[in-house]
Amino acid sequence: MSVIPKRMTGFTMVEMIAIMVLLGILSVVAYGRLNLNPIREGAFREEMRASIRFAQKFALVSACDVNVATGNFGYRLMLRADVGVSSDCLSATGAFTQALNRPGGGVYAEAPPTGVAVSASNFSFDRQGVPSSGVTITLGSGTIQVEPETGWVQ
Repeated sequence: MSVIPKRMTGFTMVEMIAIMVLLGILSVVAYGRLNLNPIREGAFREEMRASIRFAQKFALVSACDVNVATGNFGYRLMLRADVGVSSDCLSATGAFTQALNRPGGGVYAEAPPTGVAVSASNFSFDRQGVPSSGVTITLGSGTIQVEPETGWVQ
């Protein structure tokens, strides 16, 4: 007696390709409608907040004055020009022109994401971590506040 094999069931190759093409088209349309600006703005705000906190901690540990400048260019952390060249931090009195280097390489200076405005401010942390003034930095739809006297960054 011969056994007749059952016909195998499932999707054909053409059907699978058609489904993959439709999913690809749907994902392109959905990605185009996704607004990532609020996410990028929030990430940049947190990065800037962390960098300002680092500036305060660096000023405390190294006894160097650290300048924080913000504006539509983003932010940058600077040391006095004569630090490490002709004097140490305790006797440095020059202008803030030397970029503060990141531990892993590069400098603490970042530009904001496209379309995100940053208010202009310029303040510094002294050797005790006290800011030269209390500052409120407007960054897109949020703010970063540096408290006077304590330097608490929120």
